Amino acid sequence: MVMLEHSPNPLILITEMHRVLKPNGVLELTTDNAQYYRWSVLGKFGIRHEDYHSDHYMIFFPKNVVRLFRLAGFKVENMELIRARRKLDFVIKLFVKIGILRRESLYYRFKVIGRKIKISQRQGVAE
Repeated sequence: MVMLEHSPNPLILITEMHRVLKPNGVLELTTDNAQYYRWSVLGKFGIRHEDYHSDHYMIFFPKNVVRLFRLAGFKVENMELIRARRKLDFVIKLFVKIGILRRESLYYRFKVIGRKIKISQRQGVAE
């Protein structure tokens, strides 16, 4: 398992994983969710991700990690949100229900699973 938020250059990291992974190998990556309410909402009130995790370079939105996987040559098999129960969940659920927050705000982390695919080189056209 890889924790992407600890990498100073995530695309280079994922590209290198693609390079060393055997054909049809699978990479599972788990990272913090930038949409989680503690970082996206409470950050406006001074509660910041950096204050809790000073060793993290950045946090990601799920769609950005899926994009990084595809840029590195992976076929994305699955993306799932991972829940961490918190005391404010009932308030966040209410905000989601009335449309103030997105459903993804409830999930602390997410996991992306990608399969390495063989990239065939294009054959030159003989003249």
